Amino acid sequence: MDQVNNISQKRNRESVIWHYRWMIGLAIFVIAVLFSLNGSSIGSWDKYARDASKTGDAVLLGESREVRSDEWCVFTPMSLSQYYNHFGRTSDILRATDTDVYIVYGQCVKDWSVVFRPFQIGYLFLDPGRGLSFYWCGRLIALFLVSLEFGMLITGRKRYYSIAYALMVTFAPAIQWWYCAVSFPDMLVYGQGLVLCLNGYLKTSSYRKRMLYAAVMTWLEGAYLLVLYPAWQIPFFYIFLLTGLWVIISNKSAAFHWKKDIPIALASIAILGICMGLIISRSWDTIQKVMNSAYPGHRLETGGGGGALLFRYLGNLFFPYTDLNVPGNVCESSAFYDLFPLGILLSLYILLKKKRDVLTMCLLGATLALGIFVVAGFPSLLSQLTLLSQSPVKRCVVALSYANMLLVFRSVALSDIGSKISQKWYILPAIGLLALGVAWTANACLYRIYFTPAIGILCALALVCAYLSIWHDKSFCLIMCILCLIMGATVNPVRMGVRDITEENSLAQAITEITREDGKSRWMTISDVWVMGNYPIMFGAPTINSTNTYINEDLWNILDPEGTYREIYNRYAHIRVNLTLEREIKIEQPFGDQILLTIPPEMLSQLGVTYLLSSQDLEMYQTDRIRFERIFSKEGVDYSIYRVDQR
Repeated sequence: MDQVNNISQKRNRESVIWHYRWMIGLAIFVIAVLFSLNGSSIGSWDKYARDASKTGDAVLLGESREVRSDEWCVFTPMSLSQYYNHFGRTSDILRATDTDVYIVYGQCVKDWSVVFRPFQIGYLFLDPGRGLSFYWCGRLIALFLVSLEFGMLITGRKRYYSIAYALMVTFAPAIQWWYCAVSFPDMLVYGQGLVLCLNGYLKTSSYRKRMLYAAVMTWLEGAYLLVLYPAWQIPFFYIFLLTGLWVIISNKSAAFHWKKDIPIALASIAILGICMGLIISRSWDTIQKVMNSAYPGHRLETGGGGGALLFRYLGNLFFPYTDLNVPGNVCESSAFYDLFPLGILLSLYILLKKKRDVLTMCLLGATLALGIFVVAGFPSLLSQLTLLSQSPVKRCVVALSYANMLLVFRSVALSDIGSKISQKWYILPAIGLLALGVAWTANACLYRIYFTPAIGILCALALVCAYLSIWHDKSFCLIMCILCLIMGATVNPVRMGVRDITEENSLAQAITEITREDGKSRWMTISDVWVMGNYPIMFGAPTINSTNTYINEDLWNILDPEGTYREIYNRYAHIRVNLTLEREIKIEQPFGDQILLTIPPEMLSQLGVTYLLSSQDLEMYQTDRIRFERIFSKEGVDYSIYRVDQR
């Protein structure tokens, strides 16, 4: 009797937690923001802008990931710079000239259009640490909760499979390694949310509720469009589109009144069109510059050659702990842990042996189409018609791994593989051998020397355990929870605020003070590393060679009036600057998104530079017309600040 009571009490507790899951998520979010918790790797600045006198570290768990430079070195400094720009739509802090900060690397702005970037709204009324926490934790919690609801939809409301799905999405290596820079989590929140709202719209007969669902869908559509990263938006769009098609077919008997539903649809389209039209018209010049740039504007991808990438999820397990000999880097090699090719095999079993499930067919169609693009490629015309010409294989394969994962969950929710295992002795070893075959293929075709004996064996064992657990929902949930904690939850650090970077560093304090006193300052960094170009902008200092999200025509017209090197600098670019006593200006491209600019000191006056941040002693570059006055230098700080004096 006691055992029965204990089981009953446990189920009651689980039911209460499940019932209040959104309220629990909101409470966790509020607590996280109050304590300024975030997962930024902004602590990586300590390696470059070192201050030996600074004590303490705001990282509570984990470590800052230097490889995530798009986050800690680009996106987050841009976000912090908006506090000094009063959250305007254009900023003269970035590039030290008017820069559209909404449409490219979209930042928080004090404008109605911020509603389409809801996770950034916290910056408007919170201090920088809590604003970053609002942005970081809000997306994480929203992604988990929305994924949980989406999992319930595709698994037929099977809780444990839904929990496993939500964990595998939220803590997917692809999500965590790309968490901040390209609004990847946001895109999945919006995409899954659209499908859920469509389902809600069709399920209800109340037109008040339908109007509410339509309003939310309009908002989500605008938010999805303004992610503005087509390399992922387009392939994921097809997955959500086909899932939405399944929702419509599943609700084909839903009440439809053309006098009510069509006006609702037309009103939604009109509102979305007006909003997007206003946003695009205000940023049209910027959009034109981006579209006509060498990167990312000129893309014509036709796919192909990505067969080996289908197996790259296997090595993701140990990326947070060792990246030695990883092909490319851990970010580029990250994916969803999709158990390929298990989802395809199970879906074929369901379609051939059980029933014609519409969602399975839709997902299998998306998987096969994206798979053909990734492995064999499309003809140029088809690639352009489908817009996959904007998605490189290394990006499209991430969407493919997501589709594979959806197939797994839909298949296990519908199949009776558990009973088959008990009836057929050979199924269990067959599944184990399949997992080992996948591990061997990943090693032979992709990872090679990254898979040391220990890593290779552990990755293979983890896959075998995952494969063998699919027939039992609780076991699968437990295995996935463990794997997600290992490969995803440990990627980003847990840190408290940003004060240790923005206020407790003497160099940061000096830049802040100079910028406050000299409102017309114009900065440039002289350094051996490109990252320092974005350091001054965190403290409101207009910096010419901060990351150029699109071409700065005025700058390059001075440096290259003939346009000889336009193909190099007409792009998204990180700019590193060197001084030389020679009169020749050199514009070089050592890496894809990096530009090395070498200029004589006299050029500084033409560019309007008033302050230099440099790790070098600049006295050797002084001339009769240009002098450098060191106004900040401190023992234990690698960089000094110089005032540029023109004579």
